[in-house]
Amino acid sequence: MDSQLDHVRRVQPGLLRLPGTPRLAGPRHRGRTRPCRRRPLQRHVVPAAREGAVPECLTLCRNRVDLWLAQTSRVRALGLLDRCGLLLSAEELAREARFRFQEDRDSFRVTRALLRCVLSRYAAKAETSWRFESDANGRPRLADADAFSGELDFSISHTRDFTLVAIGLGRRVGVDIERADRQVRESVRWACLDADERTACALLHEDTQPRRFIETWTLKESYLKALGCGLSRPMDSFGFRFIDDAGIALCDPCADATSAATWAFSMFDLPQAHVGSVCIEDGSAVDLVLHRMEPLATDVEMALQIIRGSATQ
Repeated sequence: MDSQLDHVRRVQPGLLRLPGTPRLAGPRHRGRTRPCRRRPLQRHVVPAAREGAVPECLTLCRNRVDLWLAQTSRVRALGLLDRCGLLLSAEELAREARFRFQEDRDSFRVTRALLRCVLSRYAAKAETSWRFESDANGRPRLADADAFSGELDFSISHTRDFTLVAIGLGRRVGVDIERADRQVRESVRWACLDADERTACALLHEDTQPRRFIETWTLKESYLKALGCGLSRPMDSFGFRFIDDAGIALCDPCADATSAATWAFSMFDLPQAHVGSVCIEDGSAVDLVLHRMEPLATDVEMALQIIRGSATQ
């Protein structure tokens, strides 16, 4: 997020107007402030020597988006960093080596290992066999067009200690994770918000304004990642409206009403004062499932604490 915020410091404030008050609709889990009630949580234990092995497969579902969470410090404490490094390609290892600080190198390693291990939970392929490329806008994707019939989409986000991966089938997804208590300079916050977001934020108590900015940032990041345009689009050129206690409404003047309604959003709490958001194409009837994984060790399904979700006009 550091480099991204450096980029948006140059963004000029936008002039958007608040649309009519929307009504709550959309995802069936939206707005819950308690764990989703689903099937009993499942735990998967990976054999100790898994590199190169054919993993047990999960089933990809069109009506479900899976979220996968990993903690770098936990992977380090379990002594898994070296084994994670064995999964990376030569190009990934070269990218890792360019980071100046060891903490950033470890985070990158866990991020790439997590993605590889997650993909191998859905297909009978070794973690080392996955190959990646980027589209014209720099959005990562699988290089093998035949994998999952070309329908799998993924999105990655990370902080210093956590990585979050979203997996969808037959629909675009975007995800972002940030520390909810992260402090960002006020001038930077205002540069990232549209006019109505700045007005709404200014009405909050000054102690709650930083949290509201981080929540809004995760929504914006998830939307841009799903669109595939990244920060080539100014952050203040669109916005989100927080409706009552649990609603979210997208306000994008570049999208017509039909295309804007295509996207569904969920915001959720994550461990150790982190917050995440996911943007899902045509996601009004999609379930979210959260898994926690230590790459090459275990993964376990977790309760997902939804705090806000989509609203429509």
